[in-house]
Amino acid sequence: MKTLPFLIIFYLSALLQPIEPGDPRMIFHDFTEGTVYLKDRSQVRAKLNYDAYDEQMIFVNNNQVMALANPELIDRVAIGERTFYWLEKDIFLEKIDSASIVIYKRHRRQMRSEGKETSFGGVTQTQAVSTIERLNRSSDNASASLEQKESFRFENDDLFYLYADGKFESLATPKQIAKFFRTNKKSLASYMQSHAIDLQNSNDVIQLIQFCRKTAD
Repeated sequence: MKTLPFLIIFYLSALLQPIEPGDPRMIFHDFTEGTVYLKDRSQVRAKLNYDAYDEQMIFVNNNQVMALANPELIDRVAIGERTFYWLEKDIFLEKIDSASIVIYKRHRRQMRSEGKETSFGGVTQTQAVSTIERLNRSSDNASASLEQKESFRFENDDLFYLYADGKFESLATPKQIAKFFRTNKKSLASYMQSHAIDLQNSNDVIQLIQFCRKTAD
């Protein structure tokens, strides 16, 4: 098993700002013991977490937070009882293994503005809650937003995938689902409406896949 210094040197990790326990961008409450399994069959143990806002696997070393680079060299990452596979860029998908269907979850957080603080300590309400563009922590735009004392919240914006023929297939839209399963679009739309299918809910996605497999052309 390779050591943590190897992980730092070999992957040329990027140094990030400190992250407190319970940070809403993270999918684990705190950094958790895990293992990075490399494609050369070696392993690296580290305290890991996944940033669902910037969509990157991160780890802590000597109280410094770092992001894994070169994720294409990684076979999988195990954190506790959960397993993650690389999709593209810095993005990893979590394997969701049900009794009959395996799907993969892309954890995402969307930052939304709740208004700016007033001089009396309140928050101004905008006409509609606005979605904030994804910002790198170190970007000037992110710093400017914080200086304006704007109130934000993070919301889940997850996507699901299937793995078939050596690649991940997105299930983000009814159109993608109908194309992948060769399902009649009208039948699919009718089923989703009558069963109130939420494509960001894993149980609903599995239910929809089962329907598509039964009714595929």
